[in-house]
Amino acid sequence: MTKWEEQLNQILNAILNSDYVKEQRKERDVKEEIDFYGYQKRTMDFELETLENFFNQDLEEILKVNEIWLWLKDKIKSHLLYVLGNFLDVKDTKIFLKEGLDFEMEDYVNDELKNLSNELSEHYEKKLEYAWEGLTPEQAKPSLPRGQIYVALLSEDGKLTTEPHPITTNTDAEVTWQIEEEEIKDRWAGFKRKERNIHITITPPIKRGEQHISGRIIRLRKHEVTATTIKP
Repeated sequence: MTKWEEQLNQILNAILNSDYVKEQRKERDVKEEIDFYGYQKRTMDFELETLENFFNQDLEEILKVNEIWLWLKDKIKSHLLYVLGNFLDVKDTKIFLKEGLDFEMEDYVNDELKNLSNELSEHYEKKLEYAWEGLTPEQAKPSLPRGQIYVALLSEDGKLTTEPHPITTNTDAEVTWQIEEEEIKDRWAGFKRKERNIHITITPPIKRGEQHISGRIIRLRKHEVTATTIKP
């Protein structure tokens, strides 16, 4: 583990033990999720959304986590020393004019916190997935909330790659899936690329108010080659 990964772990653990996250976990309304989605969300989706929302708070609340404040102080200090060092030691003042004179503390702090949020989300997602990777569908069953049908994405050896996706709370429903390779045109870059998706069909459809949801599409990664349904 690198030094930065160790620091990410420290910051992540501090956030997960914060009053904000504890309160969000306590107030999680599973019934509301089922009413809205037709199923209870994955634990890892809830956790990652909570982490993202933590960084949507006011700066004062974010910096109550001391590990973030200590990290941020070091970032600010290093940046200012970099700018001043280059300004004082080199006759060419381009660096100072570009990064010193135009330095805006609020913009800098917001950008750094956004970068931190992205890195923590990626780091946390890997940790959450690790708890499921390598399990067989049968081994995963005891850890899944009952009363739902799931689709588990599998690697070539038939092992889970991530937390299974809940599909419906109607345990009598028929859930089928099909993997398709599709050509997608990037509307910004203009080029075409191929991606593999799993198309899930639910019969009867999920009723969501006036809507009837008859399926889902989940994008597959390279190591996800097949799937299976799980009914705990």
